[in-house]
Amino acid sequence: MEQVLQKELWKNGREAHNRSWMKSIRWPLMLSISGILLLAMLAAGLGAYAIPHSDKTQMDGRALLISAGGFLFLWLLFTSVICVVITRLIVRRVNSLQAEAARIAGGHLQQPIPVERMDELSIISAYCNEMASRLANREELLKKAREKALLDSQFKSNLLARVSHDLRQPLGVILGYSEIIRDEIFGPANNLQRKAISEIISSTLRLSQMISDLLDTARLEAQDLHLRIDDFSPNLLLQQASGQMSLPAERKGLAFSTELDPRLPEKLRGDPGRLLQILSHLAGNAIKFTQQGSVSIRAFQVDADHWAISVADTGPGIPADALEFIFEPFHQVDDPAIRDKGGVGLGLAIAQQLVQLMGGCIRVESTVGVGSTFLVTLPLDPNLQRGE
Repeated sequence: MEQVLQKELWKNGREAHNRSWMKSIRWPLMLSISGILLLAMLAAGLGAYAIPHSDKTQMDGRALLISAGGFLFLWLLFTSVICVVITRLIVRRVNSLQAEAARIAGGHLQQPIPVERMDELSIISAYCNEMASRLANREELLKKAREKALLDSQFKSNLLARVSHDLRQPLGVILGYSEIIRDEIFGPANNLQRKAISEIISSTLRLSQMISDLLDTARLEAQDLHLRIDDFSPNLLLQQASGQMSLPAERKGLAFSTELDPRLPEKLRGDPGRLLQILSHLAGNAIKFTQQGSVSIRAFQVDADHWAISVADTGPGIPADALEFIFEPFHQVDDPAIRDKGGVGLGLAIAQQLVQLMGGCIRVESTVGVGSTFLVTLPLDPNLQRGE
């Protein structure tokens, strides 16, 4: 259909071009012939007037000269009027076509440009109409594709939320009975059983964390995750983070430390639960990828309106070309030594989205072979920053 339409437009365009070409040369040709005849008459009059003749002959030459001059003046006046009229008609149509093209460029694609004749400007108008029609069709296709993508994304988010919620209950049962066996409530356990139970508990906790990350990702994508803003103690926040992270760090032989800036107020406003989750993701990654050295958490005041938390490690570092991708969901650095550590690549993405939800920002500085530092900057008053 599209090829047939293009052929028809081309055929009509060629026929219109031929007709408009004949029309365009008709008036200039007639005016040129008239001008040549008038100039010939004027030249004849001048010649007759210049050659010595009788008085009657000179009078006839003078009359011919005056007539030719008058006709030449009228011809010049006529051609000037014709040129002005034709120019105004062309300029008016060009301006109209320009206004219609601007309307199409502004997104108004439904109303076509009127095509009253088949000349060059009308051909351009026809092509503009064809272009607007194609743009309208593509816009409709994009709109449908976007609606489908939104429905698919919503379905995926709902599926993740439902599956994650349904998996938590059996995991809770597994974890509960494992802890009962570990605590020897049902009777004594030998070393092999205690080691197996510890592995079951550890794996269950990791799986539970992955499910929680999937659930948070789904809620963040659906914009269904809300913060619980309240007063909290930054000192208590660091103590809770240290309670969660110090033991895994000690098991790997890493030095773990926290530092609190004395300039920070004793009470800050924010969501302490989500802040602890951010620290768990950042510090957990630092401990997981650092083989020797230290991991430290520091909370300090940046200026009168902001405070920050930094998580620094002496791990392998992140290549410069991977820094812009590390906050993308399910992304992991393409390094076997790092990829083999496990995880689904959601921790940093969740941390960044939570920080942005709090009105802050997160950035990273890393040097391969030296270590990495993640810096989270947050407003002292989250309500002002988020416009609440």
